[in-house]
Amino acid sequence: MRGPTPTPPGHAGFTHHLLAQLVRLFGLRAANPMAIHVKDWAFDPFTSTLADLVPVSSHLHYALPSVMTALWDNALLFGGTEAAPQFGGYIEGALEAEELALAKL
Repeated sequence: MRGPTPTPPGHAGFTHHLLAQLVRLFGLRAANPMAIHVKDWAFDPFTSTLADLVPVSSHLHYALPSVMTALWDNALLFGGTEAAPQFGGYIEGALEAEELALAKL
């Protein structure tokens, strides 16, 4: 379930995996933190709405609008995953967008 609910499902399991990763990275001293604060933006009432509960039927189309492709005579380039014309939203999209931005330099 996604959306503006107070406690995300699976939060306890996530905390367990988070602690395990901290121990792998920083050693046994990281196994007992004073506090753990997890911020899941998908459940924040200011960043998620009831409309987010509706599942999508396909991958969303990203890419820059044409008015944003040649800003400041190509002096301002966007190279994040949302700028990718084919794989937006994925890590592959970030790589694709960066390659396109670098080709304009």
